[in-house]
Amino acid sequence: MNTHLLFLALVLSLGILKTATSEEITTPTTSCCPRKIITGDGDSRSGTYTFNTTMDVSTLPAECKDGCIYTKMGLDELFCFAPGNLTSECVAIGPKRPDFTTIMIGGSSGTETIGYPCNTSIEDFPIRTSEISAVVFKDEILVCGSFSNLCYTEKASKWIQTPNMAISKLYFTMSSFKDSVIVTGGQVNENPTYATDEMEIFNGTTWTKLNKILTSPRYHHCAVVISDTEFYVLGGKNGDIILPIMEKYDNKGNLVDGKIQNMTTPRFDFGCAVMEGKIYAAGGQQMGDTTNTFEIYDPSLNTWNLMKAKFENGMMGFHLVVLNGNLTAIGHQVLSYDGENWTKIEEANKGANDYFALVVVPCSED
Repeated sequence: MNTHLLFLALVLSLGILKTATSEEITTPTTSCCPRKIITGDGDSRSGTYTFNTTMDVSTLPAECKDGCIYTKMGLDELFCFAPGNLTSECVAIGPKRPDFTTIMIGGSSGTETIGYPCNTSIEDFPIRTSEISAVVFKDEILVCGSFSNLCYTEKASKWIQTPNMAISKLYFTMSSFKDSVIVTGGQVNENPTYATDEMEIFNGTTWTKLNKILTSPRYHHCAVVISDTEFYVLGGKNGDIILPIMEKYDNKGNLVDGKIQNMTTPRFDFGCAVMEGKIYAAGGQQMGDTTNTFEIYDPSLNTWNLMKAKFENGMMGFHLVVLNGNLTAIGHQVLSYDGENWTKIEEANKGANDYFALVVVPCSED
């Protein structure tokens, strides 16, 4: 940006172009308006001006008494203001609208469909259910499971029943790819000792049971997609055995790598996410109790590291996601990780809930 300052002498009918230094001061003589909208019939000075910086008033034209400097959209110049014959409106600039929002569906507390941080117009889920899973597949939300093989797809904010899974189950994982969704493991009836190692695939019209299986039966495990063709499966439970393992599979159900270092903490019913190439695992259950521990896997080193940061309390039945660039845990409470600590997001806590389905989607323009 150039060093010319166009002084808008609004007492006069013309602007005065002067040269000014760019020395900044940290405290202007008055509070600067974040955005000014100037209007005047046919006047070239009309338009929107956005606050840029403050400058030492001794370096500015005498009429620029507040030291507030602005830019105008489309111009590579700096402006200040004085009283005059045009209308000036100060407009507050609110916080930037988030790019993405979570959609929470159903859960132990009911059938509500809730958006955070952006609201959603999607109707409540048609049946009361928990222990369901969801993914975004072909730009639509696909929800399945909960003691059944029922599946629903969201279309134009309505839930439409879609082809059923091959097997009724709960506590399974769903991983979405360009042309398919892979379901792994799960509990296939209400007997908690009956876990399955089976996988099935959905191509958009039909569910098919794969002839591939996990290395061991499990439920309450977790999965993260790491590329267009591969995903990790972590942890889980098989009867009384709590698993620390992590394995890599491809989108056809083939085991790609079964020799990845175990998590530092065997856990089930926990949250996991991938961010900047690293895998995060947090919370969950261990031997009948919840845990508040948090660990990170670095694929380049094939190592898990237990982090100092912990949840204030143990959490289970929640989701760990990357939301607008921040690692976020969403369940009975909503927590954000800043790289050092977990902080509760008070305004996001809309009542206790767990075992709901959750996806991250772009915020609606509505």
